[in-house]
Amino acid sequence: FNSLSSTDRISYTIKCSFVAIHLDRIIDLLRHKSDETETIFARYSPEGLRLDGATELHCFEEGDAIELIRRGRSFQSILSDTVSADNNFFHSCFMLTVEASTGKRTTLSLFELFGFGSTQKSNTMGLSGNAPYRRSSVALYRVVDSLSRNAAAEVPYQLSKITSLLRNALGGNCS
Repeated sequence: FNSLSSTDRISYTIKCSFVAIHLDRIIDLLRHKSDETETIFARYSPEGLRLDGATELHCFEEGDAIELIRRGRSFQSILSDTVSADNNFFHSCFMLTVEASTGKRTTLSLFELFGFGSTQKSNTMGLSGNAPYRRSSVALYRVVDSLSRNAAAEVPYQLSKITSLLRNALGGNCS
């Protein structure tokens, strides 16, 4: 944040979004009220991933971004308590977008993938028998397998919301 302070010629805007993916539905974690669970739509534009309908809040310092993560986690916890024990698994994505007055834009996306690294938690909570999460695991495997076999082949990002959101991170526009 300190190195992005505006100069005489270029100014920067920093915005953050925080969403959860639950049963292949994208939910805004920065909504003001816990009863507002409007579904968010992901799309790709020439500028990269866009989350239509997601709240984007300005951040002016590191503490602002950390507070948004805390706020989103709190809402995610409320959502988790309102769904059945068999379906309270959420993936999440925190996006920090920096846009320069020159029109250049970059986004840092931080993902937490439930069940893809917390084997103890997923085994004790019955993830192996939970079809929606098994499907997203299989979809992620298929995307990674396709990318590893042939970069020119059709990569099945559309198989799940999580693989769609991970598109840039897995094989998108990173250089």
